[in-house]
Amino acid sequence: MVMAVCIEMLEGSLVILDDLMDGSITRRNRPCWHHVNNIGVTAANDVILFKCAVYQVLEKYFSDKPYYLDTVKLFRDVTFKICLGQMLDINVAKMGAGRVTDLNTYTMECYRTIAKYKTSFYACCFPFTLATCMAGLKNEELIRQCNDIFLKLGELGQIYEDYIDCYGDPAISGKIGTDIETRKCTWFIVTAMQRATPEQKAILQDCYGCQDPVKVKRVKEVYEELDLRSAYENLLEERSKVLYSLAEQLPKEIPLELFYNFI
Repeated sequence: MVMAVCIEMLEGSLVILDDLMDGSITRRNRPCWHHVNNIGVTAANDVILFKCAVYQVLEKYFSDKPYYLDTVKLFRDVTFKICLGQMLDINVAKMGAGRVTDLNTYTMECYRTIAKYKTSFYACCFPFTLATCMAGLKNEELIRQCNDIFLKLGELGQIYEDYIDCYGDPAISGKIGTDIETRKCTWFIVTAMQRATPEQKAILQDCYGCQDPVKVKRVKEVYEELDLRSAYENLLEERSKVLYSLAEQLPKEIPLELFYNFI
């Protein structure tokens, strides 16, 4: 339970920082931390406090455990990878800052790299690897097999997050989507650019990354014209089948329920 708290503290720091950098308004049906009591940019200090607290708690509760140093290494490693993913996410979005956004730079390879570092390593691989470390599981090949599945799961999870940002009801998702306004490299804009006609691409180039609600609406209209919701649903179904199949090929020492619940 204490280790889970450490994971949540790390996530708390990442959520605060992500919302601060994206200028987000709500998270989980509540104001983002930087909007509470006019905290503003001083929320950055809270991010540092959270991250430092993780290592304070790890030392207090686990320093006498044989897996202590390995867990510290895991926390540092995943934090570094997340920062790389966040940097790529921001830098790609900023390519269009102050000028017409060049959506040709938004490739599926770029999107998958962002998803891998920003989401997959942390949300899926990290908790599992941490658990194997605490349990003393030393089968590196088995851990690699499992993490291969978790990497694919993480990408699918990021695509789902993109869907919620674009089409989700804020009253249910608890977050007001801003991916279009902040010119984020999402599955939807990448897929749209792959399928769009020259005329539709021109609309996306003109409207994507704009704060104007009319232009945001126009981007979503192009998404509808390209029937991206159906493409998303088909992708979800196809990849879920692949993930179930990969999970069923794993040795029996890994409970299938673990993967079924994730999927």
